[in-house]
Parts: sequence; structure tokens; C-alpha cells
Amino acid sequence: MRSKSLKMLILAGAVILITAQGCATERFEDVAVPEGTALAVVLDDPLSSDGSRRGERFEAILLEPVMVDATVVIAAGSRVRGKLLEVRPASAAPDGGAALTLVVDGIELANGEMHSLATEPVRCVPQANAVAEAGGIVVALATVRGELALRPGLQLRFETTESTVLPVARTPKVRGDDV
Repeated sequence: MRSKSLKMLILAGAVILITAQGCATERFEDVAVPEGTALAVVLDDPLSSDGSRRGERFEAILLEPVMVDATVVIAAGSRVRGKLLEVRPASAAPDGGAALTLVVDGIELANGEMHSLATEPVRCVPQANAVAEAGGIVVALATVRGELALRPGLQLRFETTESTVLPVARTPKVRGDDV
């Protein structure tokens, strides 16, 4: 009798689990984020010309949603990842100008999946040395003892260099939604 009750309980649990999984199924559609899409981010990690190293990873948070045809493809608040392409301490620069060059190369979507993303480099230089840089955006910053210091909370803007296809959850229509 006891084993029959246990079997019934296991069977009932399996039915509930299968039903719950069927209700929670999301449909995904691939959406292309076009080349030239702006990504406004706020830096999460401190970076500096005298303490950071080339290739060092950093994280930031997306400030504004990325929209494609009135659809949110990447939600505001998504985690953005990038790396330092150039770290030039003031002491190592012939002109005495410190510099940091950053790129974003990944974004974490709402479902927790990390996806690759390519952006133009953003080159950060001290205010006195700010000049237009080909292929990137110059950010003029104040220095500390001639060195650059990018603190958490600093807002930066990146631009995608190629179209990137990302999965976007689509809410299935319920009868009566199209009324």
C-alpha cells in the first residue's frame, strides 16, 4: 500500500513538473542589432593608466535599452563586458600623456547568456592632450599626477562595428490580445 502511494505521489509530481515547463516555455526570435548602434554604459570597475594592464577585463552596466523596430533587444541594466586595448602610463609616453583605450566585446542578456559584441574603441586621454582620434571617440578626462583614473560610475558611449544577431524572447499571443 505504501509503495502504491509513493508511486502516485511521484507520478503527480511529474505531471505538475511537465505542465509547469509547458507553461513557462518562451519563444525566441533572432533580431539583428545593426552596425552603428550606440551603447551608453556606466563603468563598474576602476581603471587607471598606472594600475591597469593591456588585456585587462572590465564590466559596465547598460544605461539605456537597445531598441530595434520598437522591440527591446537588450534591456537597460544588462551587464556589459570589455577589455583594455591600450594602457599608456604618463611616465612611458614620449609626450607625457597618459591614455587608455577600451572596447566592449560582450553583453549578458536577461536570460543570463553571454553574447559577443564588437564596438569601436574608446580612447581616453587627459584634457590637455584631447585630439580627434580616427575610428573612435575621445573622452577628455582630468588626471591624477598625470595619470588617468576612470572611476566606477563614469559614463561612456560605445558604437557597434558590425551587425550582431541576438535571441529576443517573444511573448506568445493569448486569445483576445489582438482585439
